[in-house]
Order: sequence, then structure tokens, then C-alpha cells
Amino acid sequence: MGLSVLLTFLVYLPVLNNDFVNWDDPLYIQYNPMIRNIDRASLASYFDTSRANYWIPLTWFSLSMDYQLGRLNPSLYHMHSLLLHCVKGTSKY
Repeated sequence: MGLSVLLTFLVYLPVLNNDFVNWDDPLYIQYNPMIRNIDRASLASYFDTSRANYWIPLTWFSLSMDYQLGRLNPSLYHMHSLLLHCVKGTSKY
């Protein structure tokens, strides 16, 4: 299990040097006012708003936390994704 996490981390580590991509990052991160604050109104909006036909309240919260920590620094978003991949690497499913 530890080896798979280490290999996942090493394989995906170069992603930290990447920028945002012009696929869904502008819609979900770069030009999304919904993730700029974490307050009562924002939290409520995560549950009653869909964007690009997706209802993803946990994703909105996650992106909001990323924004609070690093604003629009793509490395932070990529590091968060990398860590999630490593955690997934420890799962049996």
C-alpha cells in the first residue's frame, strides 16, 4: 500500500508545474465568484446551484478552501488533487 502511494505521488508530482487548463478551470475556478468566499450564503449556494449542468456541493466547498489558501495559484489546486489521488491509492475500491 505504501509503495502505491509513493509511486502515485512520484508519477503525478510534475503536475505541480502546470498552469490551469482552458477546459473547465475558467468555469469552475478562475471566473467563478461562488468560490471566492466561505460564508453562510456561499455554503447555501453550493447546495442550490448547478454550474455546467452539475450539482457538486462538495466540489464547490473544496474549491473554495483551495481559493482561500492560494487564491489563483494553480500549484495549490494541483497539489490538492495529487493528495486526493494518493489517498485513493490507499483504497481497496
